[in-house]
Amino acid sequence: MLCFVNKFLRQHLHWVQNSVFEGEITRAEFERIKVGLEEPINEDEDSVVICKLRSMPQRETMGVEKNSLRILSKITPQEARTP
Repeated sequence: MLCFVNKFLRQHLHWVQNSVFEGEITRAEFERIKVGLEEPINEDEDSVVICKLRSMPQRETMGVEKNSLRILSKITPQEARTP
């Protein structure tokens, strides 16, 4: 089940780290994702936590970054020059 959910979410969102995904999606995409997760999720044992964030929230990581996804629009010119 976990493997299916992981593959399914990777089709719609960016993988951040072990079972954590993020991304900007439309309301229609959000509904498709929820419907797509209904069957593989056992609501008596499993859970999916959805966080809705608005107006360009800042992302901060403490510890090891599991996936170094960098959104180009948020990179400063100084960061772009850093190898």
